[in-house]
Amino acid sequence: MSVPTRPKRRSVRPTALIVNPQSSERQALERYFAQADYRVLLTSSSDEALELCRKHAGAIHVLVTDPDSGDWSLAESAASIRPGLVVLFLSPARLRDSGSGLMGQEALSSAGRSAVTASTLLQVTQALTHKAQLQNRSN
Repeated sequence: MSVPTRPKRRSVRPTALIVNPQSSERQALERYFAQADYRVLLTSSSDEALELCRKHAGAIHVLVTDPDSGDWSLAESAASIRPGLVVLFLSPARLRDSGSGLMGQEALSSAGRSAVTASTLLQVTQALTHKAQLQNRSN
């Protein structure tokens, strides 16, 4: 008697929705998430982001928005449309290229203020996304 093997579970590529009015900052964040194998949705406004939350056919795992925008209602509305959505308030000015290429106000004057590396950002994001997915399965 042979033991049936489980079909290999396809890993789901997470999706990040990036909301930022500055094109250069959106592109910087897109690069970080794309390098970590995220699908990336980009928008410049809260209204467009909420429209994507309502109409995008696939899952959206992470919403990334700039804390300087002060748009807490976007986070609340998006989370009500997409339960389990991880919301990150992240300023691209705080990102530092872990390969030494400076970024975001020259990596905040060479990390005179604390900067976040891409790998740290993505590790935290992946952990939060995984936790949210587990919580959604148990509900």
